[in-house]
Amino acid sequence: NSIIRSVLLKLKENSAIVIKDRINKKSFKEVMEFRKTGGYWLNALEKMPYKSTKIELIKFENSVEKDFCILLINSSLFYVYWSTYGNLRDFPLSLLEKFPFPQLEILNKNRVKIEKLRENISKCLLSSFIADTGRVGEFRTATCKNVINDIDQFLGEIYGLNKKEIEFIEKYDNHIRKS
Repeated sequence: NSIIRSVLLKLKENSAIVIKDRINKKSFKEVMEFRKTGGYWLNALEKMPYKSTKIELIKFENSVEKDFCILLINSSLFYVYWSTYGNLRDFPLSLLEKFPFPQLEILNKNRVKIEKLRENISKCLLSSFIADTGRVGEFRTATCKNVINDIDQFLGEIYGLNKKEIEFIEKYDNHIRKS
């Protein structure tokens, strides 16, 4: 798809580093978790509301990078990346590590917006979590689609995406990712 190709190229053009460059050093203290398997939605939080061997923990040097990564994993932009390069089932850390990541100065300039969006998605995901469903509970992430769209608008600005590309990302797989 030409739009997906354009988006992926812009991600690369607007980043000098990848996530692997900024995570899991011994001295890092800021943590987040994400589920290593996916479906129509990928989820990340500072702390998942359940324990599982399918949860991966990542450490960051600072909170703005951690919060940005939480936004990223929960976004439709990342879903497009994952569905392009992944198998639509597993979500290995190695795939996340290759994602283009903005410089710290850009994140710091947008710190307030990043914190607010992270608070919004965390609150929405936790309120959509149903503990007594499935083996360990499950998120009803589709109820958070409006917050995810806000995240994608913001990520579009960070990565230099145009209106058409952002709209494509927001609507990607809408036939199965209904809100």
